Amino acid sequence: MTMSTKLPSIRRQLITRLMTLLVLTVVMTFIATRQVAFSSLQQAQDQSLSAVAQVVADSLVMSDGRVDFTLPYPAFEVLAYQGPEALFYRVVGPASETLAGYADLPVLESNSETLVYRDVEVRVFQIEKRIRNDRPPVKVLIAQTQDELNKTVTSIASRAAFGLVGIFCLVAALVFAALQSGLRPLRHIERALSERQDDDFSSLEFDAPAEVTGLVNTLNRSLEKHRQLLDRSRAFIAEATHQIKTPIASLAAEADLLAQEAPAPVKSEIAQLAIHARQTSRLAEQLLTRAALRYREGLQHRKRQPIAPLLDSVAAGFEPLAEEKDVAITVISEPKNCVFDAVTLREALVCLLDNALKASPNLGDIQLHAATQPGGLEISVIDQGPGFAADLPPGTGLGLELVRGVAEAHGGSFTHSHREGRTCCTLYLPQ
Repeated sequence: MTMSTKLPSIRRQLITRLMTLLVLTVVMTFIATRQVAFSSLQQAQDQSLSAVAQVVADSLVMSDGRVDFTLPYPAFEVLAYQGPEALFYRVVGPASETLAGYADLPVLESNSETLVYRDVEVRVFQIEKRIRNDRPPVKVLIAQTQDELNKTVTSIASRAAFGLVGIFCLVAALVFAALQSGLRPLRHIERALSERQDDDFSSLEFDAPAEVTGLVNTLNRSLEKHRQLLDRSRAFIAEATHQIKTPIASLAAEADLLAQEAPAPVKSEIAQLAIHARQTSRLAEQLLTRAALRYREGLQHRKRQPIAPLLDSVAAGFEPLAEEKDVAITVISEPKNCVFDAVTLREALVCLLDNALKASPNLGDIQLHAATQPGGLEISVIDQGPGFAADLPPGTGLGLELVRGVAEAHGGSFTHSHREGRTCCTLYLPQ
């Protein structure tokens, strides 16, 4: 049986793709949110620094030829309320001299800039005020560290990312619920097909969504075609059985009558014709039986049942032929209930007993023995024949092939051997 290539389950594929999408979305959301939050908070910080710098610049005046001003400490306290950040300031006079503050705080080329000052990252805002038109402007620089700002930005971005994870998990749960609901009709189809008998080709009847209706209709058409093929095969076997066996049986009967009335010189040849006709009939019967059994073997009609009645019935069917040769058929059945298909096993035992009876000498004996072996049932047919030669009699090889097919259909094996003047054919059927 050819199996299709096993692909990952839809659930696993969906999980993989959702996780990939989740990781990408969370990373992109974190980065984007952090950039937006950082830009917003830095803009607010710039406005605060600008306001403080403007207050300092407004207090600048020229007194007695020098620059005078007042530091707005309340404004510095306003900045301190925004977070535990360090503050730095510098007032640069017209001659680039430091009038107040940190002399090493660098002058900017633009109004605002982020730079590293004293090994920490700071945001610097610079404002200029010209006190006298004939002199360069005075520069006021206000700087503030950004540690707390960065922590706040990271916190906002993390909350946004975790919120997205929560929303994504909710969406994923809804997607999986929808997937389970969508796959329910397929599981219904699988259950309906697995629970039916192997020879049941009736249509699947259940309400299915529009997306699955096409699959159900295709399966029903396939089942209908298989049912028609099965019916044709059965009809052919039945017709062939009648059309082949009847003329051959008539030929054998007419040959027997002709042998009785024919002159002595040709009587033996006509008798051989009757024998060949009966052998041909047996071959045709075995071929047709094999064809019928091949279909039944695939259906696996095995069940637990008594083995002794089957053995007794098969042996009883050969009693008339056995009496003609004075051959005794002994049935020995040890196990009680076993698992097997009674129809196919009967045909196998009929083939074995038929071969045994043909090979047995007059006044011989045949044993039909069923015994329990480790893990299975062993049925043996033992006779006093010469065993199987390389050139088997007509029909023997086909019959043994039928027996082997029945054993393999049961998951077992068929063997034969010849020792100490006895031939033993054994069927082993696992239990």
